Amino acid sequence: VCMDIIAPEFLEGFDNPLDGLAEILNDNQWPFDRPSDDRMNFEVYSDGHNYRFSLIWEEAEASMRVNCKPGIKIHKNSHQSVYALLNRVNAQLGIGAFIVEGEGDLIFRYTTLFRGISASGADHVEAIVDTGVEQCTLYLDLFRSYQSPAGFANDNPGVQMDLGLILARTLGNA
Repeated sequence: VCMDIIAPEFLEGFDNPLDGLAEILNDNQWPFDRPSDDRMNFEVYSDGHNYRFSLIWEEAEASMRVNCKPGIKIHKNSHQSVYALLNRVNAQLGIGAFIVEGEGDLIFRYTTLFRGISASGADHVEAIVDTGVEQCTLYLDLFRSYQSPAGFANDNPGVQMDLGLILARTLGNA
């Protein structure tokens, strides 16, 4: 979806998938930060929203930890109430989990394995980005409601109905 321009030949011959991704980002003049050989940060713009990615390559496990921040800060007065929502949302996910970190930063986090495939497989690198964006986009409106002090954390039946509809919609059969 977001990185359709990745060509497999760009990534062939790289042991660390971040090396191939860095070359792609450089070739397209997309900004990124590479604080070490095993870490990379970059942003992806999709559907009118920026998603901040932090990738950590674990060579010993042939895995990559992926953190995707959709730029949503949960209001400090909503932290308690958002945890029940996180449990409901995370129970529906087939991969990864949403967490709230630090000063209320919402993060979608997961780990993907590269064992048995080329560590620099273009399709796999593209899927990493797409998975983060797709999961964040799916729940973006729901989590945005927790940027205010009240969020969905009240007993208003209309608000609870909206929450139920949003969660049901994500299941695909409302």
